[in-house]
Amino acid sequence: YRIFANHKGFRIPKRLDQYVESMAENIYISAKRFNVPVTSLMTIAHQETFYLNILGDNKKSASPFQIYRPTKFMILQNMRRDGFRIPKDVKRLEDHLSLASYMAAYHFAELMELYSVELDVKGSKEEMKKIVYDLNRSTTSYNGGRNYHKRVFLKQLELNRFLERKLQKKALS
Repeated sequence: YRIFANHKGFRIPKRLDQYVESMAENIYISAKRFNVPVTSLMTIAHQETFYLNILGDNKKSASPFQIYRPTKFMILQNMRRDGFRIPKDVKRLEDHLSLASYMAAYHFAELMELYSVELDVKGSKEEMKKIVYDLNRSTTSYNGGRNYHKRVFLKQLELNRFLERKLQKKALS
């Protein structure tokens, strides 16, 4: 974010390190809880807001995941239906970043399920089923747009390269 903020001329928040650590923890826990790829959730947040535009776009969307206001109500309703205990009145999602991460992961898991296919796996003693998820369609549906999944995929590759370079540097030191 520092590199991006300097490049764009944005102000760097005061407690950026604390925010980053908290956001990373929220993303990781949410992704694991709802069994979605951590890197997909990270790249969605990065594509939407570079992790920090929590105020959204003129009150239509909010949080680092840019959850659209009508979608927010649908997600909250579905989470309550599935037994999650959600605060009754969540007016400003930007004030509930952990909840926003859970909502994004929950919603993405629903999309993954919607665009999954169950396949028969042969060659074993027992017939097995394998579920295949279409991450391209899931990410496209997350925020619309036919090019969205390509941008998320490219950001995911960029994230993987960044992490590989970090690991290589760490191994060399």
